[in-house]
Amino acid sequence: MDTELASNSREATPEPQLQAPGAGIPAAEAFVLRTIGFGLISPLVSWNLARRLFQWEGMRIIQLTEQLPTEQLTRRVLVPRQTAMEDSSRFWSPAMTIAHLVIVGDKIIDIMTRLGRGEHIAEPVRVEDVKPDAATLPAVLHDFRAFLARFDAQAGTGIQDRNSAATHAHPWVGPLTAHQWLNLATVHQRVHRKQIQAILKHTGRRA
Repeated sequence: MDTELASNSREATPEPQLQAPGAGIPAAEAFVLRTIGFGLISPLVSWNLARRLFQWEGMRIIQLTEQLPTEQLTRRVLVPRQTAMEDSSRFWSPAMTIAHLVIVGDKIIDIMTRLGRGEHIAEPVRVEDVKPDAATLPAVLHDFRAFLARFDAQAGTGIQDRNSAATHAHPWVGPLTAHQWLNLATVHQRVHRKQIQAILKHTGRRA
């Protein structure tokens, strides 16, 4: 009876009042990312190091989630906002977080590839367009493994000119080269790995 009441209580919990998708991050945080993260630190991170760090973060996410029961993998949990993460992204499940990484990662692959060819990309990046579906299923782990392989293959040999000066703007940090977009992908992967750890900590699983 107590278990049933607890379950009903969880189901009745109202959605938290969060900022709208695309609202962005605090201006001071965006400034630090733009000037220090991508202005000073990013040039020190080589292409191959960023590629390895991206895969390391991806494998860490798999290790954290591959043994989770379906109920825990798909349960939405409100966590504190991580640095470089929108307020609207705080109420996700591990599965939703992983689905978001695939959506964003595939878009970054396309951007890096096109910048590596020196292309001008007309369509803007819109953060509100890359939010996951709340009904994301556990099969997303299979998709994530395939995505990691796809990303590594393209970053390894699929970029025509890694040093291309062509840029495409991210709404928070401004114009980025293909190399900077790869570094951004690595940072993004880390931000949401930490989010998954926060979700698991909330649900009582050691992360």
